[in-house]
Amino acid sequence: MTFPVSSALGAVRTCAAISGVAAVLAFAPAAQAIPVVSTAANVAVPFTTQGIYINVVTGASGPSTTSGWDINPWGSATSTSALNFFNPAAPTGGVYAISAVGQVASLALGTVIGPATTFGSGQATTTAASSPWVLNSLNYFGFRLLNEANGQVHFGYGSMLIGSSLQTRTVQNLWFESTPGVAITVAAIPEPSSIALMLLGAAGVAGFVARRRRQAV
Repeated sequence: MTFPVSSALGAVRTCAAISGVAAVLAFAPAAQAIPVVSTAANVAVPFTTQGIYINVVTGASGPSTTSGWDINPWGSATSTSALNFFNPAAPTGGVYAISAVGQVASLALGTVIGPATTFGSGQATTTAASSPWVLNSLNYFGFRLLNEANGQVHFGYGSMLIGSSLQTRTVQNLWFESTPGVAITVAAIPEPSSIALMLLGAAGVAGFVARRRRQAV
C-alpha cells in the first residue's frame, strides 16, 4: 500500500515532536520542591500576651497546647504598637527571619528564605532601620519549622495584613517548601516548580500531536 505524502510528513512531524518531549523529560530534574499552602488562613492575632499558636503543617491554631506549633505572633495589651513573635524550642536559634537582633523583618517579594537566612525572634516595628513593617498593608515574614511528620527542617513564609496600627493584624496565608532543607522565595502567589511547568508543556505537545494525528486520519 502507498501512503500519501501528507501522511508521511505527518508521521515524521509526530515522531519529531515525541522525540522532543522525551528529550525534555530526559533532562528534567528528578525532583523539585513545591510550595505547600497551609490550611491555616485568615487567622486573627489576638491582642493578648498569649497570642495565637499555629501549626503550619497541620493548619491547627489555638492556645499554647496546640500540638507541634511552629509560629506564635502575639501582642501586649499594655502597648499600642507591639507585635511580637515567640518561637518554639526546636529548631533552636529562633525561627523567624530577622533584619537585626530582636527585629523580625517585613520581607520584600523575591526574598529567599533558606539555610543562609539569619533567624531569631523578637518584635515587628514600623521604625526599624532595616525591613520595617508597613501599616495598612500586607507584610511578609519568613520562618523555618520542624516538621513533625518527618522530623526535618523546612523553610516557609507568611503574609500578615496590618491595619492602621500593629494592634490590628491577621495572618492571611502561610507557605512552606515540601522538600526539607530547600529554600523558598517570598511571592504573592508561589510559582509552580520548573518541573511542573515542563510537564505541562509536554502534555500540551502530546495533546497537539494527538489532535494532528486524528485530523490526518
